[in-house]
Amino acid sequence: MMKSLLKTPLAGACAALATLTGLLASVPSQAVSLSQDAQGQVLLYPYFTVRGGTDTYLSLLNGSNAPIKALVRFRASADSAKVYEFVLWLAARDQWTGGVTATAGGAKLISADKSCAQPSIPAAGLPLAGAGSSEAAMDITREGSFEVFELGEVKNPAIIDALQPPTITDKRSCTWTVTPGSEILGPPSGALSGTATLINVAAGTQYSYEPVVLDQFSDLWLSQDVTLADASPATSQVLDKGRVITSTWGVGSDAVSALLMHASIINEFVLEPTTLSGTDWVVSMPTQAWYRNDKFVSQTPFAAGKCQYQMHPYDLPYWSREGQSNDAEIVMTPPPSTPMLCNDVSVLTFNNSNLLGSIHGENLQTTLDNGWAEFGLEGQLVSLEGHRYKGLPVTGFMVHDFVNGNVGGLLSNYGGNFEHKYTTVIEAP
Repeated sequence: MMKSLLKTPLAGACAALATLTGLLASVPSQAVSLSQDAQGQVLLYPYFTVRGGTDTYLSLLNGSNAPIKALVRFRASADSAKVYEFVLWLAARDQWTGGVTATAGGAKLISADKSCAQPSIPAAGLPLAGAGSSEAAMDITREGSFEVFELGEVKNPAIIDALQPPTITDKRSCTWTVTPGSEILGPPSGALSGTATLINVAAGTQYSYEPVVLDQFSDLWLSQDVTLADASPATSQVLDKGRVITSTWGVGSDAVSALLMHASIINEFVLEPTTLSGTDWVVSMPTQAWYRNDKFVSQTPFAAGKCQYQMHPYDLPYWSREGQSNDAEIVMTPPPSTPMLCNDVSVLTFNNSNLLGSIHGENLQTTLDNGWAEFGLEGQLVSLEGHRYKGLPVTGFMVHDFVNGNVGGLLSNYGGNFEHKYTTVIEAP
């Protein structure tokens, strides 16, 4: 009897250990995922703009004890065309700040930071599209998205010395000479984080947000031509309603898209007439550019053809704060001249609010002063294991304002912003 009593828990423990060992063996050593602590290797900023009197300010922080090399890349709203990029060398625990502000024809990058940027940013600022660009080319720099990659941890002693903290008044020396291939980078530390702020001084509004952060993007140092298609290995890991779903893909862009796949977008709108409130929704699709062929025709998971509707065109329901719907649907007025969400970054404005002054969006007409809406997204990605991710890879946020005018001699306007909520549908065998 005693042997039997002792044998049963021991057998159970061995079985549990065997099960745990099997589970651990199935977990990949590297899989790109959404960061759980707002630090990682890649930062995806869904929106910047200089339209309508707004400036965009950004901050990047190296939270590690080692210096790192990073790449900052700005992309245009319409098609993710690269409008500018630069390399940023951050010392241990270093923070860089800068901004994008309007010029006569487009936008420029400004910064008074002492960190090493290459090319360097002059006091007058640096045009995003570069010198000699036409005015039409410069206009695409006025709004879009930007991304930041940690390329690797700096191992070269000469560069480490040059990145030591400067005096209060001096900038770091960024004039080191490194022969090709001798930069000596190690794997990324994964301690990169940041913020962005949209400020309109005349309107008295400020909208601040944090980027989407990708962790475990790569276990190798990255080259300066890195893109979201370079996730390595092409494996994603998603936490969905208590499940951890690990999927393998043929290309890295699918692995990143899997992290952002959502069947619908949910958020609020505020259109109170007493406070002259307005609402805009930013909807960004960071990976859409990797699903177009050379004829600019979209591929799965995006609609086939030259930018068909990505939203359900007749399924835009909204509700009051009391949950009343009456089968109401948001009306697009005027009907969109181009399909909704055709651009890689779109701004959907409610009742012509146009808080962000975007030229890449649509007006959504409602009959309510406030409430919330849910927009369905069409599309599907299927992993090599047969996992079906429904919807589209999206990110973004909502902004709204309150206009009180002159109160006691002061401009009393306010702005607020909130990240989108989503529904996620993953059919995993």
